[in-house]
Amino acid sequence: MQKSVVGALGVLMSVIAINCSSQEETTTSGKMNIVCDESVAPLLNIQIKEFMRIWKSAEFTSEAELTRRAVERFANKETRFIVLSRTLKPDEEQALREAEVSYAQKPIAYDAVCFIVNPKNPVGKLKLEQLRDILTGKIANWERVGGKKQPIQLFLMSRNDGQRDFLKDSLLRADDFPSGAYPCSTAAQMKELVLKYEGALGYAGMAHVRKFLDPNERDSSAYKVLAIAPEGDSTYYLPMQEHVYKHRYPLVNTVYYLYLKTDKLPLGFAAFLSKEGQKVFQRNGAAPFEPPMWVINFKAD
Repeated sequence: MQKSVVGALGVLMSVIAINCSSQEETTTSGKMNIVCDESVAPLLNIQIKEFMRIWKSAEFTSEAELTRRAVERFANKETRFIVLSRTLKPDEEQALREAEVSYAQKPIAYDAVCFIVNPKNPVGKLKLEQLRDILTGKIANWERVGGKKQPIQLFLMSRNDGQRDFLKDSLLRADDFPSGAYPCSTAAQMKELVLKYEGALGYAGMAHVRKFLDPNERDSSAYKVLAIAPEGDSTYYLPMQEHVYKHRYPLVNTVYYLYLKTDKLPLGFAAFLSKEGQKVFQRNGAAPFEPPMWVINFKAD
């Protein structure tokens, strides 16, 4: 009789333990998969590692996706946290309302569309007007902008990519990209093609071209990043951290996160990105949305 009571008690305790373990998620513990815009994925992975280093009970995985696909997965509740290189479009907001997704959205960093060319290309800078004419096909040869006499081979990210949408909306407006532009599925593929073709022109986020932007040891063996002059300005700017934060560089886009408001761990990671994560962005070459402030108290004599 005593054995059966003990056995029943053991089963009961096991059931309680299972039920408790399913409710263990807090703002700093639990499991979560994050879907991130491809252009900022390297930076997000650094943030994830830092969060898990501090809070050992948190276990994150991440996937890089095109912006539109990331929103679709969020609407389908396949993920509880996404990071985008642009804000939501009206039809995406409508899709989230229809899916009854209770979410919060907030800007966390500034990124830049960094245009890259082959290392052998003598062109190192463009005016914004020249870049617009290249992206619309009005300028099709590097000779027109001070380079060699050779065709410009334009590479774009696939449709529904956040940075491609940004260029179309902010720079091209009513115009469109030339039909001969070659679509790439990843930033890695684009960089490979830029290295392969001397007449190539491509682009990527700051996280993907960090080696070139390093002021101490600039690596241009795989690509060069172009300096761009804003419209009506004679000063050319590289997409360096300071120029991006102060919007001197003319092609700056804002990075946002979206998370489920009903769950604890997404809230915890969102709070981290908005606070401690700002320093992580700054240390790793990105432009934080709210740069950390230092308060210095001077001791009176």
